[in-house]
Amino acid sequence: MKNRIARSSATALLSALLCCGPIGAATAQVYKWVDENGVTHYGERPPQDRKAQTVETKPATAPDASPAAAPDWQEKNLDFQKRRIERAQQAEREQQEAQEKQKRCNVARDDLQHMQTSRLLYDLNDKGERVFLDDAGRNAAIENVRRRVEKFCS
Repeated sequence: MKNRIARSSATALLSALLCCGPIGAATAQVYKWVDENGVTHYGERPPQDRKAQTVETKPATAPDASPAAAPDWQEKNLDFQKRRIERAQQAEREQQEAQEKQKRCNVARDDLQHMQTSRLLYDLNDKGERVFLDDAGRNAAIENVRRRVEKFCS
């Protein structure tokens, strides 16, 4: 992690130096001309076969470094970090919900397969004793499990 931060800092420093390095070149003469197709071009040297106009250029100004601007950036950064954390938490919740739904789907499919292949199905009464289901009860139980499969597996 420290290595990545060091690389990021080095990259930012290099970018700043490259941006500030050509300041002298920014004051160089710039020419503007139109070619035979009507396309406007800009360059450091005028073309030999065309008339070119000089373009006045101004050096870029530094961004406002007032103390009031710093809290705004800090606040924006904090807001960004907060949104990033919230998105990560939301993605984790969605992943957990998807895993739970998949587990329920697998259980429902297993139950359905077991019920369809078993000839006798039973339920437990209040005393914990087996009560075998008749054909109507068996079909109702299978239909109930089918609805669970549709709910969790779609």
